[in-house]
Amino acid sequence: MQLNTGSCPGLLTVYTPDYLDLLRNEFYDNQIIMSTHEDMMSAFMRYKFKNYNLSEKRINLKELATE
Repeated sequence: MQLNTGSCPGLLTVYTPDYLDLLRNEFYDNQIIMSTHEDMMSAFMRYKFKNYNLSEKRINLKELATE
């Protein structure tokens, strides 16, 4: 699943809690890959998944590119 916010990069900020709950409930037996450029958003998404005892992993592609 890919979500494109087009020219509004912070568009999901307002709806993120509901969006993450929807993903958790509808895709509970699937792997979900999400991307953001915002550290606070990344931390919030990981926090939400941890609260429901779901595994999460942060991968910084910028750091991987410099290795």
